[in-house]
Amino acid sequence: MDVVINQARAQAQSEINGNDAQTSSWQVNIQNQATSYAGLKSNLAMTNQQLLTYIKSQVIAEFEQGSLVVTIPSRS
Repeated sequence: MDVVINQARAQAQSEINGNDAQTSSWQVNIQNQATSYAGLKSNLAMTNQQLLTYIKSQVIAEFEQGSLVVTIPSRS
């Protein structure tokens, strides 16, 4: 019985360690993106709205065209 418990604990710890590593990697990636966008905004003297428009266009360009749905609000 102790063997089963030890195996379960090892498996759980392995998953926790994997999740922690994935989270750390994600945080570094997000921080790098934020730093890059801040530099882009500063170097090109962009407004917040211009930067958001740029980011949206980049996200749209990265999607597979067959699975992309775009909603355009009306000007009422």
